[in-house]
Amino acid sequence: MSSDEPPAMTQQLMLVEYPSTMRLSQSSTPGGRSSLARNEENDLKTHAVLFPADAEIDRIRAEGVQDGYADGSQVGLVVGAAVGVAVTYLALKAAPHVKNRFVEFKAKLGRKPEIAVETLPEEARPETGATCSGSRGPVATIE
Repeated sequence: MSSDEPPAMTQQLMLVEYPSTMRLSQSSTPGGRSSLARNEENDLKTHAVLFPADAEIDRIRAEGVQDGYADGSQVGLVVGAAVGVAVTYLALKAAPHVKNRFVEFKAKLGRKPEIAVETLPEEARPETGATCSGSRGPVATIE
C-alpha cells in the first residue's frame, strides 16, 4: 500500500448510547453520523458511548426463537400459504373465463376465410353459372 492510498475502513455494527435530548453530529462521510452528541442549538455536549452489537443481536435472536419466530421462517410459511390460497382461488375463478376465450379462439382459427369473388384475379374467378361436380349448387354467380 502506497502512502497516497487511503487506509482500509472497517465496518462494525454497534449500539450507540447518548442522551435522548441530544442528537448525533453529521459525519463528513455522506449519510454517516459521528459519535459527537449535540443539543438543539448544535452545541457539542458529550460523546456517545458505543457498544459492540454482537451480544444484543444474539439476545434478539434468542427472544425470537422463544417467541416462535426462528429467523422468520414461520412468518414466511404463513405468507407463502396465504399467497398459495389466493393464487388457487383466482385460478379457480378465472378458469371458466379462460376456457371460454380459448374455445372462441379455436373457433376463430377453424373458420375458413370468406373471400369476395370480386377480389379474386380474373383467371381464378369461376365461370358464370358453373357448378362443381358433386356440389349442391352454383359456386358463384357473376352478373
